[in-house]
Amino acid sequence: DEKPHDYSEDWKTDDANHWHECECGAKADEAPHSFDIECSDDANHWLECECGKKADVKTHICRAPCRPRVVLQV
Repeated sequence: DEKPHDYSEDWKTDDANHWHECECGAKADEAPHSFDIECSDDANHWLECECGKKADVKTHICRAPCRPRVVLQV
């Protein structure tokens, strides 16, 4: 009898992909990163994948105080 996989809700990642992993090492939902969520905080802005991996992190350069950005999620 094979036990069904119990995949973690947490994402595992590498430089190219993300996935959910079972304790036996099996992968589910494996896909390439898609950095389509725009994020920002008081100091930086970046693109983020649904798994939480960040890309293109840049420091804000503001001559006047920075205004909060509206974050749109697709």
